[in-house]
Amino acid sequence: MLVFLPIISALADEESLPLQVQKFVQNRLQSGAATVDVRVLPPDFGGWPAVCREPGMTFPSGEHLQARSPVSVRCAANSPTEPGWTGIVPVEVTLETDYCVLRRSMSRDAVLGEDDLEERHGKVTYLDVVTHKMDGLGKALRQPVAAGQVLRLPWLREVYRVRQGQPVQVDVQGDGFRISTDGVVMEDAPVGGVVRVRTATGKFLTGKVLANGVVQVTP
Repeated sequence: MLVFLPIISALADEESLPLQVQKFVQNRLQSGAATVDVRVLPPDFGGWPAVCREPGMTFPSGEHLQARSPVSVRCAANSPTEPGWTGIVPVEVTLETDYCVLRRSMSRDAVLGEDDLEERHGKVTYLDVVTHKMDGLGKALRQPVAAGQVLRLPWLREVYRVRQGQPVQVDVQGDGFRISTDGVVMEDAPVGGVVRVRTATGKFLTGKVLANGVVQVTP
């Protein structure tokens, strides 16, 4: 979890609107433990408006904040004869935080152990880094990762307890009854994951994967 402490880095010439854009971005980063530097760049097209009344800001199409993200800015009309202003303002975010790297290159589906991770501190341009070893231990990689590469949360997943095509026991439980049958898992899933299972009769059921590999179905 990251806690962000803002560093003011607005443009000097036209401070008012850039500063508001910066504060908007910083407010989106009020969770976690790092120092964040938000740099506001000039609009993609044209310059800054001379005046911006009632500014409204959003990330286009609900986009998640990245190291470099566009902010959509809209200013209300100054008068009936002066239209409002709309523009896309790029921002760049740099974090100074704890982060983890791999000590050796590892392949997809490899499970991370204590000796695979190294904690460091410095500046990164990703907002979704793994900050502590405990956040990565026991997780599997969704993709190959090179030694020394900053480890990111989207690259990790829980270890699969059952795999697609694997035969499993299926327990169907209800009020006053329990039925066990055999089935085949239709997708990969970790403990606690929800999967579809095809039974020997061709019926599809949906259940939760238990620690022992049994798929529990509750009607």
